[in-house]
Amino acid sequence: MVEKGILPAGAKLKFEAARFGFTERGDDAVVSFFSTKNAALPEPDLVPAASQAAKFIKDQKLSFVKDASIINPIEQAQNPITGETQNVQSRFERFGERSGDKTAFYSSVPIGASIVKGGDVVKFGDQLQEAVDAYNRKNKSSGFAMRVSASFAPSIRQQISELQKTLLEGLLAVLVIGSIVIAVRASVITVLSMVTVILATLGVLELIGYTLNTISLFALILSLSLIVDDTIIVVEALDAQRKRKNDPDDIVKTAIGKVGRAMIAATSTAALSFAPLLFVGGILGSFIRVMPVTIISALVISLLVALIFIPFYARYIMLGKKHIGAKAEHELAADFEARVARWLVKPMLWAQHSKRKLFGVGLAAIVLSFAFIGTGGYLFRR
Repeated sequence: MVEKGILPAGAKLKFEAARFGFTERGDDAVVSFFSTKNAALPEPDLVPAASQAAKFIKDQKLSFVKDASIINPIEQAQNPITGETQNVQSRFERFGERSGDKTAFYSSVPIGASIVKGGDVVKFGDQLQEAVDAYNRKNKSSGFAMRVSASFAPSIRQQISELQKTLLEGLLAVLVIGSIVIAVRASVITVLSMVTVILATLGVLELIGYTLNTISLFALILSLSLIVDDTIIVVEALDAQRKRKNDPDDIVKTAIGKVGRAMIAATSTAALSFAPLLFVGGILGSFIRVMPVTIISALVISLLVALIFIPFYARYIMLGKKHIGAKAEHELAADFEARVARWLVKPMLWAQHSKRKLFGVGLAAIVLSFAFIGTGGYLFRR
């Protein structure tokens, strides 16, 4: 390009891949360095101490921190008229710290920190925060301090916390609904089996090198609605057979024989439907691949747990001597379910011989449905 006159003589062309971060050079976190004694201390006067602070972070030999260095506000520039080299301040940084209802602003020098390739962002943020706290304790009397002013770790930690909460709420919902629809003991087995599936899936992800992150947790929550099918089908089959037979081995054999093939076919179909996502290439593929891996692993493990572990759990929780046969102990949930069913069917029985009554009951059901939906939408909107 120089030969063709596109670039001036002496110019050098350099290509670099774009980096995404909190600074123009792509830092994964930013630490603001400032003076606690003089909030208006000019940035050039902060540079020497900030450089020492960046060196302090590097000297900690943190396993997830690849590098830490200041973003120097002073640059050398050549005067086009005199040809002299001069120091020019090209950046003016401010750091704000809120205390009560007031915000104090300080002149600051940013220290950019980068994470090692493939490192855990949350652990990287924790290590950086520990290094900053250590510097502040050691240099409390120096009049200088550091604060982590930009990091992805807090938002990721919040997202993971919300997803974990959603996961627990899903398990609680299975426990409650299972207690009402099937039986209390059966719902305990269902939740115990689902916890086994989740823990085993997390173990598989750890073995193949995937960390617990937002995407893998989202995939686990998504797979809850899939893995619950296998567990409920087997538990329901065992619950139905325990009232007809007196031998636990015979109960398990008959129940698994009735639903085993259908479960294998259904789970295989569901797992294969996510398989094409494993072959998506490029950046998108590397980003979302953890989702099909998580869901397929959860489905396969749920099938194994349903066929192997649920019968084992059932022997101690649901297939005891008092809980099998025609004289099996009566479940409280069954009484509640029967009462609800009788209460719901009363309007239909009352209106079965009159078209007008049937129309009125149907209209009332539609109105109640819309009222229920509207109430739910109003509550979620608030």
